[in-house]
Amino acid sequence: MSPPNLEDLQNLSPNAFEQLVKKVFDGLGYEATVTGRSGDGGVDLVLEKGDERSIVQAKRYKGQVGQSVLREFYGTVVHEKAQRGYLVTTGAFSLPAQAWAQGKNLVLVDGADLGEGMSTLGMEVEAAPSSPTAPAELSRLGEALRNARDHKAYLRVAFLGAPLDLDGYERLGDAVKDVLQAKRHVILRGNATREETADGLLAFARDDLVVVDGLGEDLGGASLFIEVAHQPDTAVRPIWAETSHTTRIREVHLLCTVWEPKKLDRLPLRERMKFKEAFPLQIGAESIDWLDVDGWVRAVAEQSNQPD
Repeated sequence: MSPPNLEDLQNLSPNAFEQLVKKVFDGLGYEATVTGRSGDGGVDLVLEKGDERSIVQAKRYKGQVGQSVLREFYGTVVHEKAQRGYLVTTGAFSLPAQAWAQGKNLVLVDGADLGEGMSTLGMEVEAAPSSPTAPAELSRLGEALRNARDHKAYLRVAFLGAPLDLDGYERLGDAVKDVLQAKRHVILRGNATREETADGLLAFARDDLVVVDGLGEDLGGASLFIEVAHQPDTAVRPIWAETSHTTRIREVHLLCTVWEPKKLDRLPLRERMKFKEAFPLQIGAESIDWLDVDGWVRAVAEQSNQPD
């Protein structure tokens, strides 16, 4: 059987790609478990065979995986006390990355290696449809982007789930900023404390795009942000101020990301309801084309309204 088309592998969703990698290792005699921990140390699968315990990071890339990605993953391998770390990609590894990995307990599996392994195991991959029908949520997102671009409304959207790589949501924010022609792209970190969040909420100006990335890591900061997003006239008191200030959150575009949606379940029911009211438009990360974020955002913004 000939190796699968790499483009078909690259077009898989993150979850589908992880499941495919799991099947490959299952076929090699490992007991492979998908962790669901993307964005939390980069461990996508845990492998067990006899006394061996190894970890896997699965990356759908069209280009090259660089040395910085390997350094970060190697730190995770050491932290997890894994015997080996397998980095599996649909792309290739740069020469500096390959050189850096020499002598370490890292196994680099590029797209050609993965395809050859699938061929040996008799595995195939079903190509993704070239022009899938946009779900109702994406049609709503397109309408929200157009209204924000045309100054008819401010954007309010939450993205749920981990991106393909660590800078995925930053790239998404850049793409949305370009579509909206916003003046600035301000990032607030979701793991900020309540005091740091209060400071950050006053750092933006009218018509900015504010991205709160990774909401839920610190529930104190998350609670304050949800309260202000739900009730824009809520006064906040930053670290440096003696008195409280009212934010200008009504006058900014707001994009919120939740890498691990299950962390929202730790919030009190009242705050979870406020979050849903503040962000009625919620998009799963699996809907995003992480290999071409700019093109995906433009396509969603330009698509015609589709009936539900």
